[in-house]
Amino acid sequence: MKNKRQIAEIVMILSFIFDLYHLSVLCKYGGTRRHLLWMFFGLLVFSGALILRQTTEPATMKNKTAFIVKLTSVIAACVLFSSSIIYSAIPYHGALSWKIQDLIHSREVTLTHNNVFDTGIEGILDDLTAALNLPEKLYIAEQFTVDFDGTGKISAIEGFLYGKDENDQTRTYLISYNAQKSKKIYVNMDGYASADFDTDSLLSPMIDVLALANWKEQVAEWEQDYDVSSYQLLYLGNRSFEIKDGLVTVSGDSSEIQKLNAGGSVKGYEVSLHMPELDTVTPIRYIANPKYTSLQEQKEQEQTDASTKNSSGIGKCDTDEDGIQYFYLTEQIGWKFKILDAAAGSRFYGLQKTTDGGNTWEMITEDPFIGNIGVSEGLVFYDENNGIIGLTCAGQNWSNLYRTTDGGKTFTKIEFPGAATGEFYFDMPRKDKDQLVVLARSEAGDTTGIKYVSTDGGATWNKAGDF
Repeated sequence: MKNKRQIAEIVMILSFIFDLYHLSVLCKYGGTRRHLLWMFFGLLVFSGALILRQTTEPATMKNKTAFIVKLTSVIAACVLFSSSIIYSAIPYHGALSWKIQDLIHSREVTLTHNNVFDTGIEGILDDLTAALNLPEKLYIAEQFTVDFDGTGKISAIEGFLYGKDENDQTRTYLISYNAQKSKKIYVNMDGYASADFDTDSLLSPMIDVLALANWKEQVAEWEQDYDVSSYQLLYLGNRSFEIKDGLVTVSGDSSEIQKLNAGGSVKGYEVSLHMPELDTVTPIRYIANPKYTSLQEQKEQEQTDASTKNSSGIGKCDTDEDGIQYFYLTEQIGWKFKILDAAAGSRFYGLQKTTDGGNTWEMITEDPFIGNIGVSEGLVFYDENNGIIGLTCAGQNWSNLYRTTDGGKTFTKIEFPGAATGEFYFDMPRKDKDQLVVLARSEAGDTTGIKYVSTDGGATWNKAGDF
């Protein structure tokens, strides 16, 4: 009987460790179904061993060594696997961290106003505002689309909105809705967006345009003529057009559109109505208050823009017609990459410097990225000695930053605390008052990640929270 009790206790300990192991792997890599199944199996074994142990006589404490070994095993397993679980909860270190991020920054909002014919875009915004208290003035970071069927029932919504809340803080909302998957709108909040608050990106003109357009009648007409299941409203803000095909004026002077026969362009807030399933049918583009610009005015504007670009190019990383990135500190002093070799989408770079405004270039190092190949991400210099360059892969899944203190002759790789090489895409640094700021993402384009700051010109970096 004693042997049975000993065996039962050993099986209980092993099944407990087995479940802890699968829990830690689940937290790090995910795979809920697979690991929960194994954990359930471990729980069954543990329960069976516990029942067997209860049917035996209580053991005495004569064998203290065996007891200490068992206790030590349990404590060691708890420390080992709980440490792994805690590490997985640290941002960007495991599947658990992403679940935590979702809980903090994500919301699911029920779409009550699910018919765009009845409640328009306003209905969608009303549902979001009721749940999230959206800012009164909203902007689009990229575009805003609404898909619906012939009855107006919404099937999909995609958009990236931003605005300032009552505390004058920038808030962002990445919106996604698919009626086939859920009745709720998924919203990821407080991610990174290039929020310039340009009036060209205001969302409210979309509502104004649709209020004046006969888009519902157009859908009804298409319903009679075409066998399609979906329509889409697409809004990109204040846009320019050089051809008049599909353009319909909803307000302002409609004769502005006819002037396109002589070339030039018109610009105005515009909403496109089209059938995603039929790219052969020209979209109807409802435009408000179109403003015509002649070819001559376009040419003059291009010359003005070119002049402005040349005069404002100091202190900015630009790309020439050959795809080579360069940076001018002054009108005379600048640096640029030079491709020395290339293979399979990656390049091996050298770094050149000019002191005469680009008339002549001197190679100052043939290996600025310390033996690494990839695609240049950018370069910036803060004075004649201190600068930072970036290298990424062709897919922009990761990048590394390198710092120089001798004008570009030598570089050292920048190390960011808690960020392993090859796991993050680091944006080129930007200046924020007296400090440098770098945003680290899991890959280029992600809207969430870790913010790093440096107060000593990039020599050392510290975490400054998430974004």
